[in-house]
Amino acid sequence: MNATLTSPILEVEVKDAVFQIEGMKASRPDGFQGMFYQTYWDTILAEVHGIVKDFFEGVVSPVSLNSTHLVLIPKIPCPESVSQFRPIGLCNYSYKILSKIMANSLKPHMPNLIHHSQNAFILGR
Repeated sequence: MNATLTSPILEVEVKDAVFQIEGMKASRPDGFQGMFYQTYWDTILAEVHGIVKDFFEGVVSPVSLNSTHLVLIPKIPCPESVSQFRPIGLCNYSYKILSKIMANSLKPHMPNLIHHSQNAFILGR
């Protein structure tokens, strides 16, 4: 398990993560939607893979990728108090790619990590 989780990230893993994430969500602090990454994937592939590789090797600081805008979305038409808003975080797309790669890497190991009587995070339980 350790060998697979610590192995170098392949370009195909990065591409899979990019195309698994919704492309038309609200723009992020970096100004890019997922559709940009998906449309111009062949052009930016090396750059994105480099960012991912640097992150997993500890070269890039998570602080620089972890910039997030918090936005309040009204729950009702004319909100009058803070409790009538729902906060959402708009993360950089690079951060979302990294998160998706980590989730995809952990997914095959989850049945061994989550007790058989629990059903969270295990598809089909």
